[in-house]
Amino acid sequence: MRKINVLILSLLVMASCGDKEKAYDATGTFETEEVTVSAKSSGELVLFNLNEGQLVGMGDVVGNIESDMLQLQRSQLDTQLSQFDADEAGLQTTQRQMDANSSQLDATRSQMDASIQQLEAGKRKVDYTEAATASGKLDLEKQLAVIKQQIANQERELQRFTELYNDGAVARKQVDDIKNNISVLEKQLVATEDQIRSANNSIDNQINAIRTDAESADAQIEGVVAQQRGVDAQKAGVEAQKAEVDTRRRALQAQRENVGVQQAQIDRQIENTMVSSPISGTVLEKYVQQGEYMTPGKPMFKVADTGNMILRAYVTSAQLQNVKVGQKVTVMTDYGNNSGKTYNGVVTWISPNAEFTPKTIVTEDERADLVYAIKIAVKNDGGIKIGMYGKVKF
Repeated sequence: MRKINVLILSLLVMASCGDKEKAYDATGTFETEEVTVSAKSSGELVLFNLNEGQLVGMGDVVGNIESDMLQLQRSQLDTQLSQFDADEAGLQTTQRQMDANSSQLDATRSQMDASIQQLEAGKRKVDYTEAATASGKLDLEKQLAVIKQQIANQERELQRFTELYNDGAVARKQVDDIKNNISVLEKQLVATEDQIRSANNSIDNQINAIRTDAESADAQIEGVVAQQRGVDAQKAGVEAQKAEVDTRRRALQAQRENVGVQQAQIDRQIENTMVSSPISGTVLEKYVQQGEYMTPGKPMFKVADTGNMILRAYVTSAQLQNVKVGQKVTVMTDYGNNSGKTYNGVVTWISPNAEFTPKTIVTEDERADLVYAIKIAVKNDGGIKIGMYGKVKF
């Protein structure tokens, strides 16, 4: 009877073990993002405050490579820029003075144009005055011809009355009256001639004075035109100087830009002398010590983002249909002796290619030859270490 009971108990235990669900679907190892930081500059490592196991933040400066020569070059470039600023200020002052000179010359040129217009208007007025004055000049012969004609008529009368007097036909007084008339007319002729000559001489003097004024106006116009040519020459000189200043300013600007490029290059080189961590994490290894001479590319330390771990596991093709990117899963650490912790994870990557099952990896179907690698992101609370085995349940 006892043997029957033991047999029944054994069968129940075996049945119970057969029905028990497996605690995980696949296993793998934990890894994380590791970055080896190398030197970017040459020189002595003058500062390197870093220890293995130390936590660093992204961008934290942990060391410095000597940069005295670079700082000196940067200071020299700053001095050049200061000199360029002074030169630029001087050129701007010269430019403003030339602009003022150019404006003054333009104003002078405008005044000269106005003066020429005024002189030409005066000359036209002089020409008109000369014509008007000349029109008042009397024609001497025409004015005297009337009196001469009267004298000729009286002389003929005198001859006729003299003959009549000789014949006793007229009285002596009539002959004498004609002679008196002729004498008066002759005196009137001389007086009129003197008067007309005097008037015409006065008009000639006025005309000569007017012509002198016209000649003076012409001379003044020519003088102003000559001054204009001088102003134009000065303006051309000022414009040439302005063009030269513009050329110097463009050259100065080009030099400034070149110095700016050099500054950017030196700033970049100075920045490369500062040793910083590219990520937040834990220092895994330290390869150099303070005081060593660095060369570009020389490894200095390794840092890993241990706050965010990745479980790299493997699944069979049968399991693959139940796994998707973004899927939430359960991740378990394996400390040995059936101890560990449970974490939430997210599938972030599934390999598109199959590979042979690694010897250290256990899948749900351990007989599988080909498996697919997957990556599961896990937030680390400090209990997960790099290289530790882990399990995943989908």
